[in-house]
Amino acid sequence: PHKNRCKTKSRIKSCSSSTPTLSLFPSPIRVEGKQMEEEPRSATTLRLSHHLHLVAMPYPGRGHINPMLNLCSLLLSSQPDLLISFVVTEEWLGFLSAELHSPPPPNLRLVAIPQVIPSEIGRAADFAGFYEATNTKLPDPFERLLDRLDPPSTAIIYDTFLTWVVGVGNKRNIPVASLFTESASVYTLLSHVDLLVQHGHFPLDLDLGNSGRISTSL
Repeated sequence: PHKNRCKTKSRIKSCSSSTPTLSLFPSPIRVEGKQMEEEPRSATTLRLSHHLHLVAMPYPGRGHINPMLNLCSLLLSSQPDLLISFVVTEEWLGFLSAELHSPPPPNLRLVAIPQVIPSEIGRAADFAGFYEATNTKLPDPFERLLDRLDPPSTAIIYDTFLTWVVGVGNKRNIPVASLFTESASVYTLLSHVDLLVQHGHFPLDLDLGNSGRISTSL
């Protein structure tokens, strides 16, 4: 068993260390403040039962986590020998644990990294700061977690907004795949930002009485 994993009892006390923690949830899931019930399986069992280990790294937001969970469910339904470690922050681990009405599949485990980013509650007040934190604060704990996983990861699927995951996978020679969780129209818009800038359509000032084009350099 992992040396930093909380000892399993009938009720597990919260792990509040600065290192990532692994959690596997049986039925029922109980959340009492920061105390959660867990029943980890041994690393040996996981290693022998699963030949493929996919690590899923969603962007920490409702509209990103739900699609990633749906994709993982589809993959598990068609690949019975697949093990998925679903990585979330400690805060999101609490959200998901409280909301699950039935236990996740036995080959899907929720994995928590420290709450190094601002809270999900009220993040809209400073979206730019929150987004910056996801790209500057999350990489280190994610890499430490990735190096501790047993069995080792054989592939990573990440939210497109977390571009740094590509470098993490490349450094360890782990294949990576991107999941874009927003609509096709948003993807098209983001893909053509350079073209909008080149033609003078962006940025724009809606207070101007003309075409809205401005000459401010980027």
